[in-house]
Amino acid sequence: MRTPIVYVLLTNGFGNNLFQYIYARLLAESHGGVVEVQWEKDSEYSSSEFRNLGLYVVKDQLQSGLSVVKITDKNASTKFYGKEYDGKDFIIRGYFEDYRLYADYIGRIWQWFVPVKKTNVGDLVLHLRLGDRLFYRVHYKKDLHRPPVPPKNRPSKLSP
Repeated sequence: MRTPIVYVLLTNGFGNNLFQYIYARLLAESHGGVVEVQWEKDSEYSSSEFRNLGLYVVKDQLQSGLSVVKITDKNASTKFYGKEYDGKDFIIRGYFEDYRLYADYIGRIWQWFVPVKKTNVGDLVLHLRLGDRLFYRVHYKKDLHRPPVPPKNRPSKLSP
């Protein structure tokens, strides 16, 4: 029997790509399969980082000799790790940002990455999003917007 392949279609954003890859790798490991990474059109800017991690990058169209299970954000919480999914390929397309998908596997996930020595303990890190898929027309929801905090309720200075 051929080794199952979990094709993961990466989108924009290296952080998003990490969630997508981790979901795919958990699935591949549970079925004795391998992960193959493919970028959606115009989203290849992080491809060199993934190659540096030793990940295989697919440039061709996805091809499969097994039956295929398609997984998106809508069905990601389904337990695809069971025996009934052995011998199948998977196509992963979504963002998979829900922490509950990983809670049972966090120890294993940590082992995949090289520890980073903490050197800057007094820094403030700000993640500024200048473009975000949440505001693309296809994903946009008006309830994502919140009014600004009135000046009288804002802290005058940040506490450590």
